[in-house]
Order: sequence, then C-alpha cells, then structure tokens
Amino acid sequence: MVNVIDVRTYIGPSAKIDEMDLFQDFVVLYERAAAGLPRVRIVPLQSPQDSYMLPLPPQHACCVLHPCPNRGFHDNVVRFSLSTPLVPEIVYQYDLHRRQLDVLKQDAAVNFDADEFTCRRVHVASTDDDAAAVVSVPMTLVHRKDMKLDGSNPTLVVGYGAYGMNLDTGFDMEALSMLQRGWVLAYAHVRGGGELGLDWHAQGRGMLKKNSFVDFAACCRHLVATGITTRRLLAAKGTSAGGLLVGVVANEYPHLVAAVVLNVPFLDIATTMQDPSLPLTVHEYDEWGNPTADAAVRAYIQSYSPIDNLRSDHAQYPAMLVTTALNDMRVNYWEPLRWVRHFRQLKPKSPDLVLWCKVSDDGGHFNGLGRLDQLEAAADEIVFLHHALNLPSS
Repeated sequence: MVNVIDVRTYIGPSAKIDEMDLFQDFVVLYERAAAGLPRVRIVPLQSPQDSYMLPLPPQHACCVLHPCPNRGFHDNVVRFSLSTPLVPEIVYQYDLHRRQLDVLKQDAAVNFDADEFTCRRVHVASTDDDAAAVVSVPMTLVHRKDMKLDGSNPTLVVGYGAYGMNLDTGFDMEALSMLQRGWVLAYAHVRGGGELGLDWHAQGRGMLKKNSFVDFAACCRHLVATGITTRRLLAAKGTSAGGLLVGVVANEYPHLVAAVVLNVPFLDIATTMQDPSLPLTVHEYDEWGNPTADAAVRAYIQSYSPIDNLRSDHAQYPAMLVTTALNDMRVNYWEPLRWVRHFRQLKPKSPDLVLWCKVSDDGGHFNGLGRLDQLEAAADEIVFLHHALNLPSS
C-alpha cells in the first residue's frame, strides 16, 4: 500500500519548495520562507506532523542553498551546500537521526575579511503598475559594517525578475573587489522572479510585466531615500532578461541611476517575440505572451520594449556599458547592437553620453570563456563603473 503525504500541509501557504530529497524514513524540503530566504525542512515519514526546520547558521541567512547528490535512499545523512555574497561554498552534512549538523568542506576567500562586511535583507514598498496595491519587495544588501548613511557610497543594484528564477546571491569572487573599494551591492528581488513563489512570478510576467519595472525603480529610490547613496553614485546592472529590466529603467526612469551595465540584454523583445523562426520565440510565449496572435499583447509589449521606447532627450540617459556575443543563441547579437547604433548615430547631439560596447567573438549567452576572460570582463565592468561615476581608479 502506498502512503501519500501532502507536504503542503506542513510548510504553510507562504512557503515555496525549490528542491527535495527523498529517503527511506525522511523527506528533506529545500524551501523559501515568506521573506524569500532559503531554509531546510525535515519531514519524518512516520510522523510528518513532527516536521522541523534544520538549524542553519543565522549569519548565513541571505544565502544560496543547493542539495548535494544524495543518492543513498537508505542513508541517514543529507548533504547540501551553502554560500553567501561574503562566504564561499560550505558543504554541510546533517545526521537525520542524531540531528547534528557538521561542516564537511569549506572554501576560503584569500585576502578578504568577511567580518568587515554584512549581508542583510530589507523590504521595499512598491506598487502595482496601476498603483492599485502596495507590495513589499525583498532586496539583499551587501556592504561594509562601518558604512555611513550620508549618500557617499557608490552602489550597484542588480535585477533579473523573469521566468520565476531566483536572483542568485551566492559567492562571487569578482564582487569582492568592489566591496573592498567601498561599493554597496544591492540585489532587487522584483516580481517576475521566483523568490516568493509562483504568485510572485505570475505578478511580473505576461500582461503584468511592468510590475517588475516599478519594483526595480522603487528599490533604486529606497537606496537614495535611506541615505545609502545618491543618484550620482547609483548604477544598475542586468543580464539577459535582466537587461530588459534595466533597459526599461534607462528609458522610463533615466533620472534614477547614473550608469547601467547591460550584459547580453534582451532589448528588442517586440521584434523577437513576433518572429517564430527564432529558436526560443515560441517557447517564450508562456513568459511574455504571443504578440502575433493577440493584438493586446503586442501593444503591451511594444509599450515597454526598450528599442521601441527610446527617449528623444538623449542627454538624460545614464552612462552605458553594453556587452554581446556573436555566438549567443538566446539573445541574438543584433539586439544590443541596434541599441548601441541608435546612440552612436546621435552622439554628435549628445557628446557627453558615455557609451561602451564590447562584442565577444567566441563567447555565448552564458559566457563560456576561460577564467582569464571572465576576470577581464569583470575588470572591464569595474573600470567602466568607476569612469562613469567619476570614482578613483584605485
């Protein structure tokens, strides 16, 4: 006889299950709580009502958590890995019978003292695109513990908000250089992502996509209003669909940020989504809608598509770094290059506009380059940001 257990009974309506491991006597659920923070729940199969949360170190609350390959169905231990923006990967082993958590392996960051920095989660008030309701948007902040709230901190806010994917806040070696230079790193978990579950994704997709843009703008305003930074020292970064997000911000809210980084950005969504011959167009109808079959969808997409909504007052645009790759099969290189061409043609009218463009002739959508190439790309980004914000190079 098969015993069926509805685990939703034990996790609560506001939690989201990212992953799970099944053992002979236990189910291990890798969840996200109402605030979008990862957690691990142990459900004993003989008494599921006695489920409990595995005690994770509180200093690692803002983390990325992944199950390890737990292949032994009869095992009594579960392994998973954890990392934060300040802490490299730690592999844990938890004994399900003894209820004991042990560290199996921990990587170390050389020449970096994580104790000088903090990683915390804040919540930002935002509204629907039609201002009909107020929502709370999570944002992860990483900065020095002695940061002064006097608006003097250069800040990079990162966003994605699509496909129900979680914005990664795991360890990034390249980001340490920015933190040591006094930067604040902000990760805006806007609607369209998956941090707060399926409904969070649904509120930022299709005919509700503009909610993502409103959320991101609210996060930018929060960073200024709380004294962390000023518009002159605030930059935004988006990759792929995150590039669409930041591209819209450059069009609709150019006064919010001084610089933007657009990595392989999805800027010509209106054209791409009407061309079913492209590899991913039909597949992406679920996320953006089908503009070919529905005139309302077409009008909605065109109302925010970055290429279709370029401003006439080009002097108001932030400084821009745009990257693309000739072998990118997801966002074809001509999308970001159309964006670049537009501004270069208008350069004589806006001589002060900063526009950098980097084209890779061997990388793809997910980079795919060697370690040295990745370090060079990270260095280019830091150099651009310091140049755009008039910061010292050292």
